[in-house]
Amino acid sequence: MADIRKLLNGEIHRIARKEIKAELAPLALKISNLKKIVLEQAKIIKELKGSSSPKFEPNQPAVKEVSENKDVRINASGIKKIRVKLGLSQSQFAKLIGASLLSVSHWELEKTVPRAEFKRKMAAFRSMGKRELAKIMGEKNIEKSKRGRKPKEKVVPEVSPEEKAPEVAPEEKAPEVAPVQNEQ
Repeated sequence: MADIRKLLNGEIHRIARKEIKAELAPLALKISNLKKIVLEQAKIIKELKGSSSPKFEPNQPAVKEVSENKDVRINASGIKKIRVKLGLSQSQFAKLIGASLLSVSHWELEKTVPRAEFKRKMAAFRSMGKRELAKIMGEKNIEKSKRGRKPKEKVVPEVSPEEKAPEVAPEEKAPEVAPVQNEQ
């Protein structure tokens, strides 16, 4: 009986090892592929750190959108920081990302939360410089205003001579009334 027990335990262990190996083989392949990708990315990072300035290739899109399946984390203060860093007003920022001025205002005041598509667009501007921004704004025909507001000009409507009140001659004015003295 002891021999049968040993044989059954040995067979169970052999089959279990075989099943585990079959389950782990595809995972080991994925791990080796991921290790290769990490090494390639480490080389790219090392090259980028070694270069003094990033190279801009004209064939690349000016705005690098974040992939659609990746969640972007951005909050109200982050939205305002991006906008202020780029030196944009709320309306300019809204035009740039394709939203309304009211939406940008509500996002910054934490009244509402932007949809994922707008979060991705805003995230693309995080690492952007002012020169790249100027190029994009030129493409989208968005004017960059100067700091501060321009004073509003007062509009004075022109009045035609017929609409003016007729002038009264000094003789036609009402006579002045002398103050009455109280007698006691």
